[in-house]
Amino acid sequence: MAFRDPVTQLPSKALFMDRLSQALALARRQRTKTAVIHLDLLAPDALRDDPDLLRALAQRLQPILRASDTVARLDGHDFSVLLIDVDSRKAAQAVQEELVLAASKPLTVNGRELRFDTRAGLALFPDDAADEAALLRVATPERQQPAA
Repeated sequence: MAFRDPVTQLPSKALFMDRLSQALALARRQRTKTAVIHLDLLAPDALRDDPDLLRALAQRLQPILRASDTVARLDGHDFSVLLIDVDSRKAAQAVQEELVLAASKPLTVNGRELRFDTRAGLALFPDDAADEAALLRVATPERQQPAA
């Protein structure tokens, strides 16, 4: 089983899920919060899975996170972020906003400047969900409620 995505060298889905399981076990024991942020790259179909674009995006996202956090490429053009020991929803939302801003800035790939949008979703443990599958489901951007 591969623990790294072959294109981006980020953790694979299997490694992300293992880290998420460990993070939730620790959060339960220490009564802390853990967040999952899901990023969906909205690019033209021809570019969504472009290896150079995905690598450039991965390099842009990693510096935003703490060493204890994880960003992984789960499928195609979808990335998920695990934030361990989060102080509050507001703190997790601030990281989410930074990630979306970074992902939405133009990227130059193979001499072409590319612009695209990114949808994001956020789920907080234990507030929004109590297990790994539910956290990922709630963090799916389509499931997010618009701000009131």
